[in-house]
Amino acid sequence: MNKLFQAATETIHRLNTQGTLTVLAALFAVLSLHAPAPAQTTESVDEKMGDAILIMDYSNSMWGQINGVSKMEIARDLINRNFRRWDSEINMGLLSYGHRYKNDCADIQLIAEPGSENHSSIETFLSQAKPKGRTPLTSAIEKAASYFISNGEKANIILLTDGIESCDRNPCETIQALGQAGVDMTAHVIGFGVTEAEGSQLRCIASLTGGEYLNASNPSSLDLAFRKIMNSIQMEGTISTLELRNSKLKDTITASQDEIVRLADENSNLAAQGVDLQAKTSEVEVRMERLKNALRDTEMRHGQMQVVNQKLQDQNSEMLVQHGELRAEVLRLEGLLAQNEDLRYHLETELQTTQGELASTENKLLLSEDDLVGATNQLRVKSTDLLETRALLTETQNERERLWALTGKLRGEVDGLRDDITSASFENARLLQSNIDLKQQNTELLSALNTMMSAISASNKAIMSAYSIGTTVSDTLNLQVAPIAAGEVDEDASLRTDIPAVPAPRMLPTPTPTETAQTPSAGALASAALASTIAELSATRGFDRVELMLAEGVAPALPDVEWTVSQRDRTGRTANTIAGRGNNFALPSKTGMYEVAVAMKPFIQKFQIEVDGQQPQVHGVNFMLGRLEVEDARIAGEETLLKFQHADGQVIEHMLTGDDVLYLPYGDYTFTTTTAQSSLSQDLSINPGDTQSISVQSL
Repeated sequence: MNKLFQAATETIHRLNTQGTLTVLAALFAVLSLHAPAPAQTTESVDEKMGDAILIMDYSNSMWGQINGVSKMEIARDLINRNFRRWDSEINMGLLSYGHRYKNDCADIQLIAEPGSENHSSIETFLSQAKPKGRTPLTSAIEKAASYFISNGEKANIILLTDGIESCDRNPCETIQALGQAGVDMTAHVIGFGVTEAEGSQLRCIASLTGGEYLNASNPSSLDLAFRKIMNSIQMEGTISTLELRNSKLKDTITASQDEIVRLADENSNLAAQGVDLQAKTSEVEVRMERLKNALRDTEMRHGQMQVVNQKLQDQNSEMLVQHGELRAEVLRLEGLLAQNEDLRYHLETELQTTQGELASTENKLLLSEDDLVGATNQLRVKSTDLLETRALLTETQNERERLWALTGKLRGEVDGLRDDITSASFENARLLQSNIDLKQQNTELLSALNTMMSAISASNKAIMSAYSIGTTVSDTLNLQVAPIAAGEVDEDASLRTDIPAVPAPRMLPTPTPTETAQTPSAGALASAALASTIAELSATRGFDRVELMLAEGVAPALPDVEWTVSQRDRTGRTANTIAGRGNNFALPSKTGMYEVAVAMKPFIQKFQIEVDGQQPQVHGVNFMLGRLEVEDARIAGEETLLKFQHADGQVIEHMLTGDDVLYLPYGDYTFTTTTAQSSLSQDLSINPGDTQSISVQSL
């Protein structure tokens, strides 16, 4: 610039025209006007760091539980707590799939666009939506990306899912195609309770877009995954803002330099024209002094601009250094957090191991104590047996007297209870002739009473035996109710005195093929009647009961479910066993631990229940199953295999032999019917607690 000024001065000394002086004055005036003002060194930034869309999984598999709580509830509560804060940091939108229909791969809905700030509608949706449908990951990613494409923005996507694509599409191939088409997209993926194989497909979605894949197996790790992704999105937004500012600053400097060069070129042209202006030299020298002052001002402004430019470059360098340090600190903290998580898991594992060893040691000590007690008790067994035998004789005598009193009462009511007594004695001994004379009726009645007394006397012995050892009366009848022994022996071996009188035996239902193939004898009829009476007593004596539920609050009768209740002695052998059908049955009143086995075709579920002998309780058992009624509409004699393949890969097979009822874990299945000639497949969804019906036809 100084050289340019000197050249102009030398030229002006040769000028002698008034018009040339005017042109030079205009030149420096233009130079002064075009000199850029000092750039601002600070800029307030109140805008949010980027836009993003959260894709929420509402497929049916989100009913799966982690530590007794469904994945849907865990994710919903976490998002509900944090969504307002996330939206204050970045413009957060919400997209959901699978919340309206069961088997619709197009069930995808954009609940809220980024920046809408409609928090109340989002919170209402989170509180009311229920998992129902499938997992259309590819279509959901395409819908979220299309929003950003239509607005000319970079796509930031956060995908929360507990499973892989279930709608016959490949999300990784689709993302590659979008990238080749020039779509700028970053997808962060959180796999919530997924397997390692499922995680490999989800990981490619993040890796192909430069995002992060995080695996979450519990509420705390899910919260940590969201915090990592939000920090990453905010960091990327900050970097983009700094890069944009730096680009604008460079453009400003380049434009200033171009303007200076242009003015220098114009100045050179004017200097060339100054040869013809020598006549006005003196006047030009006066005005030249003014131009010198203007030039000094221009140089001073240019110097100020260079100082400001240098400051901005220094600030940019400092911010880049701070960004690098901040990112290194974040990585260090994440490493420390991962180490703490590993250490916590290691300590929990060691604690569980130590607790297991302590429990094992305690059991060994208890077994040793039991052995000592057993050795001591064996010395008392013989004398105790004598005392128990004497007590048993006394109880038998008392029971005989009570039964005689009952017989007297029955004789007084014989006219009113004739049909009941006759049907309980022998099924084929019904009194078909009601018009015979009173003498013949009395004779037959006395015969029936004598027969009943013999049966009662025989069953009395069985009763005493059942009372002393705690078993059921009959091992040949599969009763429809839980046979609880009325008058069960307490710890002090004393007979309870609050047992009501045993009512007259009633007609038993015709035995099913699973019960017996023979006509029951009189003793069996009496034993069965006694067992039925005991079952009725269980409803009024306040025993603990078990209620089997297909799902929470869903407890149908379930007549096709079979159960057994067993108790083991100190040696581990089964001491007492009762069995029955249905979803509601009573447990013996004797305190202790009982093992319950429930046959729910095609599964057998086992669990333990403790009876404390205090306040009666109802033990609810929730299996989270669906009930499937199968109608057999095939040609007779055709062999058919039913195959149910769960979405997680589990396979259940069942050979169809007629109308049947099956119990299946909830979820989506591929149901295949296979015969010797062909097979047919279809989709099937099982919901907890629901009962569905299907018909199997000949193929």
